[in-house]
Amino acid sequence: MAVARYIHHNPVDAGIVRDISQYRWSSHRGYLDKKRCPDWLDTEILLARFGKGSRGVKEYESFMRSGVEKEMREFYRERFQRPILGAKHLSNG
Repeated sequence: MAVARYIHHNPVDAGIVRDISQYRWSSHRGYLDKKRCPDWLDTEILLARFGKGSRGVKEYESFMRSGVEKEMREFYRERFQRPILGAKHLSNG
């Protein structure tokens, strides 16, 4: 959930838009409105974490509008990402 929020906030952080719902190429609007949701986008998995129906959508929207955690920003801004899978020696080439 935190990664989804981080991704949706990238256009705001880059200064492209002021609000996450303004970015034309974001899937965020598809989560808010099924009519605007492309067929390929599965919103159910993420929305289910917030509840059912319109209540879940409102909870999702509230969560997305809250700030991205400092730790999340710092993790993705690190110059060299830590390996997630595999042995340490494999990540060094």
